[in-house]
Amino acid sequence: MSEMISAPTTTSGVGMQVRQSVLVAATLVDQYRIGVQRILGAWKQPDAGDDMSTMRADLERSYVAIWEQLDAAAKLTRSAGRNVASYDQIRSTPGLEVNVAVANVSEVYLGTEIRGASTYAKFEATVTHNGQGVSLARTAVSALQAAWPELDWAVADEPVVDLRPGGFGRIVLGLSRLFGRRASR
Repeated sequence: MSEMISAPTTTSGVGMQVRQSVLVAATLVDQYRIGVQRILGAWKQPDAGDDMSTMRADLERSYVAIWEQLDAAAKLTRSAGRNVASYDQIRSTPGLEVNVAVANVSEVYLGTEIRGASTYAKFEATVTHNGQGVSLARTAVSALQAAWPELDWAVADEPVVDLRPGGFGRIVLGLSRLFGRRASR
């Protein structure tokens, strides 16, 4: 007499992978807005040492990574037998571009302004970026979270360390928070 033994299957490992991918995507979505603001800030203060082309490339990589993380999470969710119809609907939105974040960065000369003994050239910057794609990514994050209602989607506060030049005080503060010590400012 043979007996068939079946072990219960669990999706907790898959669920945790989905959780990680979705949370990474959500973080990148939040960072996207900051990246666009940094590009504009670098344009306003060209002597600050920030390279706009590097920031634009970083923004492009981050945007593509958002959709890579979401697609990976959707694939895992589908493989776990969960419903991803709402994600698939978002992903099939006409005109959704998942490989281009910034379409154009341009400036227009507005004129010259005289202030006292100094003359200033005035320009206006325009950053044409994929706002629709970012908005849809936010919706896709929610759609994937809804497919896993049993997962804890809360993110623990972790210290943020600023590794940019001039951020040393922030590094000390971040490390002190990490190791539970008070830092003097």
